[in-house]
Amino acid sequence: MTSYKLKLSYKGQYYKGWQSQVDSGPTIQDTLNLALKSIFKSDEIKSLAAGRTDSGVNAISQVVKIDVPFPIEPQGLLKGINTKLPIDIRVLECEECSSDFHPIADAKSRTYRYYFSNEKIANPLLSGLIYNISYDLNFDLMHNACKLFVGEHDFLDFSCKGSEPQSTVRKVSSCSIKSLDDNPLEGLFPNIYYLELKGNGFLKQMVRAIMGSLIEVGRDKLAPELIEKSLTRPTGGNISIIAPAEGLVKFSVEY
Repeated sequence: MTSYKLKLSYKGQYYKGWQSQVDSGPTIQDTLNLALKSIFKSDEIKSLAAGRTDSGVNAISQVVKIDVPFPIEPQGLLKGINTKLPIDIRVLECEECSSDFHPIADAKSRTYRYYFSNEKIANPLLSGLIYNISYDLNFDLMHNACKLFVGEHDFLDFSCKGSEPQSTVRKVSSCSIKSLDDNPLEGLFPNIYYLELKGNGFLKQMVRAIMGSLIEVGRDKLAPELIEKSLTRPTGGNISIIAPAEGLVKFSVEY
């Protein structure tokens, strides 16, 4: 078997997440594996991503290791895979790698962004890509609340209650809300903001739960003290809404 490291970008709107699932509908992994099987004329295909993405979640940079039956020159393989993939999934980079490379265990950190706008009426051109919050938001409160998530905490109350990780403790190295300044497409697109989270790993729906709590803080419906309490003495229940999948992007994986 020959191993390659791929960098994928995809729009997850019409997929049931990265991971192959029985009778769930199309997934990114299934679609990639089908493309590889078509190229190599073999069922001996393995793929492993640097963490799953949920249904509807997008990725700018998802790292994937593939194991295939025989070698192909990387640039030729990149072009070949892209000809077999739908337009909403693209391989951006392809390089041969060691069979020992593990995209999850070898990752030093991961960065997610949650993109949103704050318009009274959502821009239809951004449907499926950016979540619009139509309520008035106090960004100063949201900026201050971001600081509470930095550090090593138990994020049990900021995760999906369907998964069973070995530990719900994660370390967040940075958490901030930023805006895309100098919008070159002003008039076509609204002002766009994003929550950026960087850490050593993330639980299922953790970023969306954090974003949901920040929205509630910005609406003055959630006291920041409750966030701090949930991070130090979690109860196992979500303290706020879970933000929709459409604004979430897997932005990068650092090795």
